Amino acid sequence: MDIHLHYIHAILIHLTVSNSFKPIPTQVLQHGVNAVVWGWAPRGTVVNTTLRGVIHQSSVNSTSGLWRQLLPPQPASLVSVNLTFAAKIGGSLQTITLTNILFGEVLFCSGQSNVRTPKLGPSTTPL
Repeated sequence: MDIHLHYIHAILIHLTVSNSFKPIPTQVLQHGVNAVVWGWAPRGTVVNTTLRGVIHQSSVNSTSGLWRQLLPPQPASLVSVNLTFAAKIGGSLQTITLTNILFGEVLFCSGQSNVRTPKLGPSTTPL
């Protein structure tokens, strides 16, 4: 799954992760496929992404400062993991850690605004 957000820094002097990851305390990434994480950092920066003790590297080559990391497929699990992003920028090591990340099924549901009959869940309770 890859969501594009319009997020621009006037001057990139620090490591950032996409806003789609930061405000949510618990997140689920699709299991069994490569997950994509991304953010921004100054051009030429190497970003290390650590997942389950394994470090994955990506380089910032674009003028926009966008970096993307393709994570290997993960099994579905109810045990959460951390994702840590680290980069050396301006002589200092900057890190961002996202906690409580799960891998499982990611479903997107939508409906029409003119639907009047509720869908029924367990025990005929409206969803």
